[in-house]
Amino acid sequence: ISLMPSHLIGKTVCGYKLNEIIGESKLSAVYKGHDKKSGRDAAIKVVANSVLDEAGIRSRFISTARARLNLQHPALLPIEHFKEDENFVYLVMPLMQESLVAALKHGAFSPEEIKRVVAVIAEALDFMHTQGFVHRGVKPGNIFVNSEGDILLADFGIAKWIDPENQHASPEQGRGESGDHRSDIYSLGALTQQMLGDASSPAISKAIAPNADDRYQSAGEFARALANSTIQSGARGAASPTSTRFVWGLLISGLVLACVFASAAVAVSYFVLQSPK
Repeated sequence: ISLMPSHLIGKTVCGYKLNEIIGESKLSAVYKGHDKKSGRDAAIKVVANSVLDEAGIRSRFISTARARLNLQHPALLPIEHFKEDENFVYLVMPLMQESLVAALKHGAFSPEEIKRVVAVIAEALDFMHTQGFVHRGVKPGNIFVNSEGDILLADFGIAKWIDPENQHASPEQGRGESGDHRSDIYSLGALTQQMLGDASSPAISKAIAPNADDRYQSAGEFARALANSTIQSGARGAASPTSTRFVWGLLISGLVLACVFASAAVAVSYFVLQSPK
């Protein structure tokens, strides 16, 4: 089913005028919107009610999108506004400059970059799993980095109904089953292998085990196993440079963590020195 949504250009949604389509699939489209009052740009994802009605999941989609408004985590791309009318559902989100898709086109990632991405996405997944949500759409197109260097996971809680072509889906999803949090662990493992290119890590085989019971039982468990593993270079040898913007984002976020740990170490040393002998 094609949305054919170009006629929405010029429409105002939640204060944002839809100026251009920046992403489109068979089931949804993403517009770049501009708020004249604030001067701010945003991304507005548009899903046709006809698509939701045909799949029989409109009420579930809308209830999940509303719940998503109230879930906040530093590594989850927030949904800032939600609106529906007789034809479409609109989700307003911060405008991101680049996704992992673009970065992957520039070549394989270094081991440090891969471990950093996996650690952040694993933290986001573990958070949402504890809240009772399963993403079911972990893939490069749903991972972004913003201008502050934060790595963000998008579309959680709504991807499962509008993304039938996710090549990182687990075997159980491929069989038409709903899956659970371990489906996300499989997808994260498949994504990690894609970032590795021809390289390999012994931590990945457990993440992408065909049987969900044989996988890591949390995303964080996989991230820790990967962090402690040695990544073996493949036939291509050293990793090629990845997208400049994405790499700078990874470097910035890594430096922020380093500063946090350094500050904590200084604080601990101070209190030790000040303690009575």
